[in-house]
Amino acid sequence: MTSYIPTTTATVTRAADSAVFTIPSGIGHLTYTFDDASTQLVTVSAGSYTIPTTLNRPNIKSIVGSA
Repeated sequence: MTSYIPTTTATVTRAADSAVFTIPSGIGHLTYTFDDASTQLVTVSAGSYTIPTTLNRPNIKSIVGSA
């Protein structure tokens, strides 16, 4: 569900939400755990990171970083 977008006569599209955070040095992987308890391991590097839209599931329960 998304927030309400008031309109008068034209149809509009809401931009996709995105989450950005900083990966500290020493972290090389993120393990995503989803709402169904499945997991996905993603390789990352230090710096700014945006959660990808290509994950196996849309509902993330937790994200844990590891070396």
